[in-house]
Amino acid sequence: MWQKKEALRLPDEDQAASFYLQCAEELAQAGFEQYEISNFARPGRESRHNLKYWRRQPYLGIGPAAHSFLPDANSRLGARFSFLADIAMFIAAKDPFELLRPEDCGPDMEEEIMLRLRLREGFDTSPLTAQGMDAGPLLKKAERLAGRGLCRVEGGVISLTAQGFLVSNTIILELLQILGA
Repeated sequence: MWQKKEALRLPDEDQAASFYLQCAEELAQAGFEQYEISNFARPGRESRHNLKYWRRQPYLGIGPAAHSFLPDANSRLGARFSFLADIAMFIAAKDPFELLRPEDCGPDMEEEIMLRLRLREGFDTSPLTAQGMDAGPLLKKAERLAGRGLCRVEGGVISLTAQGFLVSNTIILELLQILGA
């Protein structure tokens, strides 16, 4: 497709952003809610499968390149691991569990913020306070972003707007920098 991009007349970034926002608006008018950065559903019909990832709930994947996240008694975060992607090795393995690779999750709160901000429900800052951290600077930065229409701040919960989802990586990075992550 890249080699044929001129012939395909693909939209530029501004057009793609405009299409995204228009799609979000039309889906909302049709009764679909944007519950995740790239997913919409009628209320109560959200993908439970996808939500497990963003809410850091346990999931198990078995097979080549499959990823898992399971509770770990030694860590509040849990354990992430995956199988090697090589199908032939997986099939030939006497014990495929020898093909597991642990994955680094990064700091708890950093991952929590990044994953939760993918969801319309957003990130609740109360765990920061519970861990003895000051959520004030994070909320102050979020309020400034809210003034630009990129997020909402309600009762200590920061959530992105449709406009904010377009630049979510930048917003998440800015918020993580406030925490020193």
